[in-house]
Amino acid sequence: MSNFAAVGTIGKRFDKINLANEETNRRNYRQLLFQAGVEMAKHISGVIMFHETFFQKADDGTPLVKILKDLGIIPGIKVDTGTVTLAGTDDEFTTQGVLIFHHPLESRGNYGATSNNMKLVHGR
Repeated sequence: MSNFAAVGTIGKRFDKINLANEETNRRNYRQLLFQAGVEMAKHISGVIMFHETFFQKADDGTPLVKILKDLGIIPGIKVDTGTVTLAGTDDEFTTQGVLIFHHPLESRGNYGATSNNMKLVHGR
């Protein structure tokens, strides 16, 4: 399950239902998904999360990562930082974060990430 919607991406979803793109609303949305229960775990083996999601906690203080792990779902984290224009090109773009790949992994692994995802993109 991909749940790494960046703030801007999730904001587009919220706009369609007239919901403010605030951290609390994003957390509530993710908590609702992750607390769907054991039925979800029968069909989903892993969740790739956006940085913000990875450190969020449910209303009762339980880290969202722990909710997933308790269901037997592998928590992962998106480690790239999106795309940027490639210097010296005619508007080609590439994934940012490839050269700093080690930095996010060092800190996030300490919080329970057992999987990481990087989307490598290059194009015009």
